[in-house]
Amino acid sequence: MISDKEFLELIQGLYEKTAKEDLSWQYFPRASANAGMQGREPYDIYWTQMPKSAVIELQYGTPSAEPDFINFTIARSLVGPVLDTRKVYEGDFGWEPLSDLFALIRRRALGWDDVFKSMREFLGNPTVPAVPQQGP
Repeated sequence: MISDKEFLELIQGLYEKTAKEDLSWQYFPRASANAGMQGREPYDIYWTQMPKSAVIELQYGTPSAEPDFINFTIARSLVGPVLDTRKVYEGDFGWEPLSDLFALIRRRALGWDDVFKSMREFLGNPTVPAVPQQGP
């Protein structure tokens, strides 16, 4: 099992590699699509293949009766044996850096930065503020 210190170091390393685009993540679309039909809460899963045949998978869950959580799993392959897993609930130790990593992964995997850039290019600089200005 990974210690708390090693867990935070791993999250930080994954964040840095992802931010530099040295590490790409894949989206598992079937997780959200099938969940609702089976009466379970939908969740998002992203995974990446590391050197030396390790796979890291992050699963974000939003249960209706519990806080949100992220499952962090290290396995030999997508279908291979699980080497370690940690379930972190919102507010627990490690939630902030892990949720920051998940948000970055989601933006990159879904191409959000490119979509936002193209929207801004299309819209240009608006001449009317989106939020009405408050008087003094």
